[in-house]
Amino acid sequence: MNIRKRAKKFVVLGSVVAASAANAAVTMPTADYTNIEAAAGIGFGIALTVGLLYKAKGFFR
Repeated sequence: MNIRKRAKKFVVLGSVVAASAANAAVTMPTADYTNIEAAAGIGFGIALTVGLLYKAKGFFR
C-alpha cells in the first residue's frame, strides 16, 4: 500500500514537471517599450528643467 502511494505521488510529480517544462517552451511575444521609454525621458526632462529653473530663481534673488 505504501509503495502504491509513493508511485502515485511520483507519477503526479512527474506530470507536473513535464507540464511546466512544456509551458516554458512556449515563448510569448514581448511588448515594445519604445513609447514608455520616450514618455519617461520626457517626464525626466521636464522634472529636471523645473528643478533647475526653481534653483535659478532662488539664485538670482
